[in-house]
Amino acid sequence: MAFAHQVLCSLLGFALLCLAMDRHHEDAFGRAPSRRRQQGLRALAVLAGLASTWTLWGRADWGLAWAGWSAQLSLGALPVVAVATWRARWLPAASLCAAATAFLLSLGRWG
Repeated sequence: MAFAHQVLCSLLGFALLCLAMDRHHEDAFGRAPSRRRQQGLRALAVLAGLASTWTLWGRADWGLAWAGWSAQLSLGALPVVAVATWRARWLPAASLCAAATAFLLSLGRWG
């Protein structure tokens, strides 16, 4: 469950960073983002990135934990690249699905 949570948080973070870019935001929503929206998306992306490291804390094997986390970052980025490339309009919905699923996993795991 921790693996899925990390991948979903990584996916969410990359999707939010992607949507904070003018070109991708315009592809997804049909208009460029406002400065305030861009900053908000970037801030949420940082929070999602920090949430993806949640399961690293308290582990004895830090080397393996960081290596696994970097692999999970790559797994989270791959679907974002695919969706942003071929179906940019689906990116906001994919972000919401990833956020909701990660939240539900966090409730089941740590709640």
